[in-house]
Order: sequence, then structure tokens, then C-alpha cells
Amino acid sequence: MIVLFSILMSAILIVIGGAVISKLWVWFLVPMGLPGISVATAIGLSLLGKLLAGTTSLNHNAEDKGMIEQTVFALVLYGVFLLIGYLAHLAM
Repeated sequence: MIVLFSILMSAILIVIGGAVISKLWVWFLVPMGLPGISVATAIGLSLLGKLLAGTTSLNHNAEDKGMIEQTVFALVLYGVFLLIGYLAHLAM
């Protein structure tokens, strides 16, 4: 049951992260002349960035925290990124 929950939460967080990246891309890079990207492309860019940076999770202390805490942390982090991006977008 725990493994199923972990897989489900990972999939949900990957899609949410892709949506956030896609939205930030539209706000900041499309006005510079770059084409918009889909959520699937944003997920690919995110995974590529994690691969190149050598990171596998949002929280490097994953062993010390439970899955629920990691999920909440990731959701809050994505929300903060989106809020900061939105505020910066409004200021442009």
C-alpha cells in the first residue's frame, strides 16, 4: 500500500511540477519570442535538469522525513514558485 501511495504521489507531483514550469515558461519566455511548451515538454525539461544537476528529489533529507511530509513540502514549494512567478509577471 505504501509503495502504491508513493508511486501515485510521485506521478501527481511530476505533473504539477510540469504545469508550473509550463506556466512560468509562458509568462517569461514566450514574450521573448520563444514558443510555448506543453506540460509534457516541461516535465521532460524538469527531468533533464534533475539528471544534469545530479538531483533525484526536491528534499535531500528524504530519509529523515515521511512520504506525506515530502509531498506537502513539494506542493508548498511549487506553490511558492508559482506565486513568486505570478507576482514577477504582474510587475512586468
